[in-house]
Amino acid sequence: MSEHPMKHIFDDVLASVKELADAKTIIGEPVVLEEGIKVIPISKAIFGFASGGSDFDSKKQETPHFGGGSGAGLTLTPIGFLVIQDGEVRLLQISDSVSPAERAIAVAPEIVNKVLGFFDKKSAEKEKRADEE
Repeated sequence: MSEHPMKHIFDDVLASVKELADAKTIIGEPVVLEEGIKVIPISKAIFGFASGGSDFDSKKQETPHFGGGSGAGLTLTPIGFLVIQDGEVRLLQISDSVSPAERAIAVAPEIVNKVLGFFDKKSAEKEKRADEE
């Protein structure tokens, strides 16, 4: 038995969605400005796709006819920029109305900086004690 035509339609839609779902769609290419400042655009992407079909009986043929279709869509919304300067990372948001997930992304660079600062401080204290001994 040969493959059903719906499988080909579905495979085509999935291939298109995979092309759109590249990581560079969400986190853009870094742009290096003067003084070593690096800016990375961040976007929110919403993907959707649908496909369907049906077999239709034929009076003239033993095998049924098939009719089907598919479609996919992408909504891409810029939400901000990651700015990396002098080892510090911060998020510049475009809009104040953000979802909880976007708030978590906004706070992540600040948390990373605090954690790195904590470890740097502990490392400096350890070196200082070693020098005193």
